[in-house]
Amino acid sequence: MKIKQFFKLKSVKNIYFLFLIASINFIEAQEVHVYKSGGSYNTVSAALQAVPNGGTIIVHEGVYYENVQINNLQATANNPLVIKANPGDHVVFDGTDTIDVNWSTYSGNNNILESEPISRHIWQLFVNSTMQINARWPNADNPFDEFDNSNWWDRHESWCKAVKEQSGFEEVGGVKRGWLTENGRQNMAATGIDFNGKIAVLNVNSMESYSGFIKNHEVGSNYFEYQLHQSVYNGLNASNVATIHKNRSHAYFFFENGLDLLDVPGEWYYDKDTKKIYVYPLNGINLSSAVIRGKSVSYTHLRAHET
Repeated sequence: MKIKQFFKLKSVKNIYFLFLIASINFIEAQEVHVYKSGGSYNTVSAALQAVPNGGTIIVHEGVYYENVQINNLQATANNPLVIKANPGDHVVFDGTDTIDVNWSTYSGNNNILESEPISRHIWQLFVNSTMQINARWPNADNPFDEFDNSNWWDRHESWCKAVKEQSGFEEVGGVKRGWLTENGRQNMAATGIDFNGKIAVLNVNSMESYSGFIKNHEVGSNYFEYQLHQSVYNGLNASNVATIHKNRSHAYFFFENGLDLLDVPGEWYYDKDTKKIYVYPLNGINLSSAVIRGKSVSYTHLRAHET
């Protein structure tokens, strides 16, 4: 009888011990994996739903596009939330999304391809990982292909210079306006381009640059007026206005935002009204088979909200 009771007790102890082990395993940090394709999770946001009490999310090779928000997380110091790349994998969150559309030859120029409308606005384009240049005048080399030799950084080569005595900025009756006259070195007048409605990138003070919408330009003229974006206006006071052109001998500018500025390989233009992309491909690039990505998010946010 005593022996029988002994085995019963031992049996109960073993069952309790096994249950304790199972419980410990259950509360250990959970590990989930994110894959660009395949697998149980294809985004960090989806994987977060699987680890509400903390755990480890391992992200595998790929370029990901998402805005991650961490809500109602019950992680602790002993069981934290960890998000990390799989060892040896190249994981990128860069705010770009794949653009998979059909392309056709643009009727205005056989060297330019026109896309179908895309689903969201973009402001930067990459073709086979190479950044394309916003269509601009004067033209400029890609700033990153040959960094040391690119004329992008040379204002005398890829910018226009203003004539000091024929340029200025003023506020009259609450209206702020600027005007510039190109010195003729780039020969703006000879382009035959109507610059009205385009955007000027304005380095009109040695320490500050602005962007402004072009107004009152006549084709064949080196003179134009510009209007700064309202958000810039909102931040200007009388002192700022006086500062913008305090050194007018140091006023440089170039133009963007025009399909008629798209004229060399490696440039692109986006029409916000039609949501179409126009590209002048680099030599040997077939857009139909290229990997094309557009940036529509400036930052990939990992935002945590307390509960």
